[in-house]
Amino acid sequence: MKTKLALALCLSLAALSLAANANDESVDWQMMSRIRDEGFANSRVMQTLSQLTDVVGPRLTGSPGMKAANEWTRKQLEEWGLVNAHLESWGEFGRGWSYSRAVVHMLQPAATTLIAYPKAWTPGTDGPVKAKVVKAKLETDADLEQWRGKLQGAIVMLGEPRELLPPDKVAFSRHDEKELEELSLFQIPGARPQGRQPQPGRPDQAANRQDAQRRQRFQRTQREFLAAEKALATIEGSRGDAGMLFVQGGGSRVKGEPTGPLAHLWQVQYSGVVNAAFAQLGD
Repeated sequence: MKTKLALALCLSLAALSLAANANDESVDWQMMSRIRDEGFANSRVMQTLSQLTDVVGPRLTGSPGMKAANEWTRKQLEEWGLVNAHLESWGEFGRGWSYSRAVVHMLQPAATTLIAYPKAWTPGTDGPVKAKVVKAKLETDADLEQWRGKLQGAIVMLGEPRELLPPDKVAFSRHDEKELEELSLFQIPGARPQGRQPQPGRPDQAANRQDAQRRQRFQRTQREFLAAEKALATIEGSRGDAGMLFVQGGGSRVKGEPTGPLAHLWQVQYSGVVNAAFAQLGD
């Protein structure tokens, strides 16, 4: 009993000592003010952001853009006075990827230039190609069997068009003078809760996550099927509204795995012009 009491007393004294040390910590407010002034008055955040996004551009892992961004960052750190700024490899990743030009035209029933971008890690077409377009639903093994032997040499449009709703809110907002003034004020942070506070989830989140995982696993099967069927190219509509187009990875970065040309088409055209063309041509 005495041992337990002594241990409890020691732990209590240690905790009090740590709390006292934390409260007695000396803060160099002059240095803090200098750091704040450097950030507010001499910040080069926007210039750095512009260099990486406007000048270097996309920086996909393993791409020439990523290499250029890394080299520029290393050189910039040296110019700012950092010693031994250098690049280090971090392991195996797979194939790099980049593209220089992508052009898609609809020829019938009316000639139209379509806004489309290739998905990352998909190969090119080795020059201009022309082919019949086929709409195909390829989301399950049964779908693949239904289209087996029917897609050779075709441009395959994947997925159904979705309803496009007009924007009902602004895409972004700007701070007014009062809000900017409030953001410029430095507030000494107080006590913060330890650990990350759990956020309540929606009941449908688990089902949506499982569906996304299922579709992700099926992508490799779909790629292998399209490659075996010798489809010329595939096109699908992009998510996003109000003219925004989102492009992500579509092929495999693993060397040796089959993939095919895959472009992302602006959703407005996918749901509008192209869908109308299919209706006019009778599919």
